[in-house]
Amino acid sequence: MTNERRWPLRLVAAALAVGLAAAACGGSDDAGGGGAAPGDGELSGEIAISGSSTVEPISTLVAQKFSSENPGVAISVDGPGTGDGFELFCKGEIDVSDASRAIEPEEAAACKDAGIDYVELKVGIDGITVLTSPENDEVACLDFHDLYALLGPESEGFESWADANG
Repeated sequence: MTNERRWPLRLVAAALAVGLAAAACGGSDDAGGGGAAPGDGELSGEIAISGSSTVEPISTLVAQKFSSENPGVAISVDGPGTGDGFELFCKGEIDVSDASRAIEPEEAAACKDAGIDYVELKVGIDGITVLTSPENDEVACLDFHDLYALLGPESEGFESWADANG
């Protein structure tokens, strides 16, 4: 893999490392205090990541890479959705919230009310491409409004791609 293609993975790894450091610096109820045993140089503990299903594959790969080098750290990654991730994060149930958007004001307020401080790190930008078959001669061009008319929550009465061209 070229260095140009590795930089996003390195950035995500850095974000995971920041999350690990934040989790490792937290308190623990066990007598050992969590984290590495004094002088052994090995990391241990758990990190829970949840949120965006589009960010989940990146976090999963980074978690696998991190875990292969730090087998004492158990990392769970789940991707039910950005809003679900923020809800879990603001309740203190996970350590890292994967998100495909910025935190909403009410989510930020929930974190503040729970005494949870956070740092937003942009590691990428989601993108969606809509493709049709080259043999689909009913569609010449669709803009956002056409797609919304076909697929949005209020879409009704559309039977085919051609209906968006009306």
